[in-house]
Amino acid sequence: MILRQQIEKHLFSIMLDTKLYLIGIETVAIGSLNVCGSTISEVFRSAILANAACMIMAHNHPSGDVEPSAEDIAFTKNLIKCGKLLGIKVHDHLIISSRGFLSMSDRGLINP
Repeated sequence: MILRQQIEKHLFSIMLDTKLYLIGIETVAIGSLNVCGSTISEVFRSAILANAACMIMAHNHPSGDVEPSAEDIAFTKNLIKCGKLLGIKVHDHLIISSRGFLSMSDRGLINP
């Protein structure tokens, strides 16, 4: 995972097994300064192939602001719905910047 200052958005899928052990990290998409287009199928492809039980999504905000956008929240809610159908829990979605990070789970945006 790239944590240094980036000029484009990166979306990562961190895949975990049933005991929450790391089984893989995948770069799902690389976008522009403020857009990182990705489809739900792209996000879950690696998780399905890795037999992941759950996943943590992570993406950076090059602006430094860790507040989730309306698009971030909507995308995460869609991931959660699809994950339930597939049997792959979305454990968290992290937003990372040069000023820190935000956990959508800690913010109450991901229901247990």
